[in-house]
Amino acid sequence: MGTSFSSDVNAVAQNASTYYQMIVDHIFNAAEFNHFRVAETMKYNLNRLTGSRLITTEEQVQLNRLADQAGAGEDVSQLAHAIQGAQNASPLAVALTGIALASTPENAAANLAGAIGGALIGFSPNTEPILSDDGNASARALTCILAAVGGAATVAGSAMMKARAQGG
Repeated sequence: MGTSFSSDVNAVAQNASTYYQMIVDHIFNAAEFNHFRVAETMKYNLNRLTGSRLITTEEQVQLNRLADQAGAGEDVSQLAHAIQGAQNASPLAVALTGIALASTPENAAANLAGAIGGALIGFSPNTEPILSDDGNASARALTCILAAVGGAATVAGSAMMKARAQGG
């Protein structure tokens, strides 16, 4: 016999395609990977994450600057290291900047957009009640971090497969 999960968890699982479509529609189709629009889309979603208290208002300002840099194809390392080095850096801000640092300048904007979109889905209204029943902020942060990694990895893997298919 398998593990038993709550009806809330089962409902989220059954709606996985809806969450996928939300990311595709909101992040990728809306931004059309135009550098300016990608940065603006990331900023909008960072604002939503700030409202969830997973990142601070100060981190949002810094991450907005990081989104601008990534969107312009600029080196993000100095700002990313500053965000990560902050004494009270939130785990999600550290994760997002780590993903930006691990990306090439050409892919940083797309990977960061995928990470932010993933984090946002990790804290969607449908998952929050499951994660916050006991008020566990660590569980919410962990879920968002793992979703961010998944979002960025999906974008990066998609780009690699596309390049290989085109003979690159």
